[in-house]
Formats: sequence, structure tokens, C-alpha cells
Amino acid sequence: MLAALASVDEGLADMFIERAFGSPDPDAAEPVVGTLAKDDEVKLKVMATISECRRMLDEEPLQRQSEYWGTPQASSDFKPLFRKLRRCRDPDRANLVALQAARREQSDRVKEKKPANTQSDDVFGGPLI
Repeated sequence: MLAALASVDEGLADMFIERAFGSPDPDAAEPVVGTLAKDDEVKLKVMATISECRRMLDEEPLQRQSEYWGTPQASSDFKPLFRKLRRCRDPDRANLVALQAARREQSDRVKEKKPANTQSDDVFGGPLI
């Protein structure tokens, strides 16, 4: 995602990365030894990965990107996602009241199945001496 964003607006992508890694707290008494070096190392790895992904995206031929959407593979890949998206976009079609009632009923059934707390007398078949 950041590689695609960097292709369009590199400054915005850099801002997200800077905020993700944060900057050292100027109010802190002493920074933890070794933390800054580790953070810089990880940040450099992330930046290298994003730039490599960006290079790969830039090399991808546009005709290949547009041809994918018409294939049966694309349809089968995205069919479950489109179903979920449709449910999210049209909550009127989903009967949320019935769904909540079914969930309550199911949780009531689970509570009924659990045995009540028994006394130690009941466990051993009679009163303990």
C-alpha cells in the first residue's frame, strides 16, 4: 500500500513512515541505549522494501493490470469480498434485529447447557463426614 502511495505522492508516504516510527521524545531524561539504532535500522529496511515494491509496481505493464479484471481468476478471487462489501453497504437488507435475537438465543442455550455449581456433597453422593 505504501509503495502505491509513494508512486503517487512520495512526500505523503514519507510522512506516514516518519509518524509510524516516531521521533525520539525530547522531554525524556535519557533515551534507552540501543533503541534508536534499532529503530533506524528497521526504518531503513522498511524504506528499502517500499522502494523495491514501488519499482516493481512501476515496471508492471498497464495492459496486464487491465487484463486481469476480466478473467475468471479475478472473479473467483473477489467474489467473497464483493459479497461482504455488499452486506456492509446495504445494512437494510440484513435483518440486524433478528441477527441480534439469534445471538442472544444462542448464548442463552450455552448458559443452559452448563451445569449449575454443585455442592461437594453432591459430587461425592452424600454428606461428607
